[in-house]
Amino acid sequence: MQQSTCIDHRTRVGADRRLRTRRKLLQTAFQLFAEQGLDVPIIDLVIRQAGLSRGTFYNHFRCERELFLAVAAEVSNEIVSSVDSQVLLHDNAAVRVACGVTLCVQLAQRYPLVAAFLVKGGAQAVFAGGGATNAIARDVQMGLKAGLFTLSDPALAIDLVLGPVLCTFGSLLQRPLSDAYVAELVGAILRSLGIGSEEAARVAALSFGQPQPHEDALFIGH
Repeated sequence: MQQSTCIDHRTRVGADRRLRTRRKLLQTAFQLFAEQGLDVPIIDLVIRQAGLSRGTFYNHFRCERELFLAVAAEVSNEIVSSVDSQVLLHDNAAVRVACGVTLCVQLAQRYPLVAAFLVKGGAQAVFAGGGATNAIARDVQMGLKAGLFTLSDPALAIDLVLGPVLCTFGSLLQRPLSDAYVAELVGAILRSLGIGSEEAARVAALSFGQPQPHEDALFIGH
């Protein structure tokens, strides 16, 4: 019985250590990808900055692309978890889209490395993990079912939300963006989905609070 308990303990300790090591690699890689982009060979930099051996790195990731996709999926899902609890407070699809866009831009303003990572990673970073597309697809389908959105292709609606947001991330890396700018962005997205101008402006002007990232998110502390 004691031997079994010791084995279980060692197994748990080993699993926890592996998770912590993987997390350290993801955090280090996130910062390096955000700062240097995807064109710079990054594995050696990650190993050196994380203070780990090459063998340890390859125990977790087979190549640079696998590392990038793992970081992108984690960041995408963390962004969604930072805003979705507030998005789900609303039962109107247009308000949900406005809330999600507004809070995502606020998050990127607060943590510029988020914007830098997604801009450098492009569409493949945005779509990785499926968190962002699934959340938007949920609200788009809700809007289509309610007759709020007039587009016939849900995939186009997702692009009309994610495309402007990604471009806005690039803009905020160049200059501060005012609340009025963000409201205009939200209004333009809603109009592209079929919401009337007056209603789009009204919804875009609503207050949605602040994003609530988890304290262990990759971008916290950077």
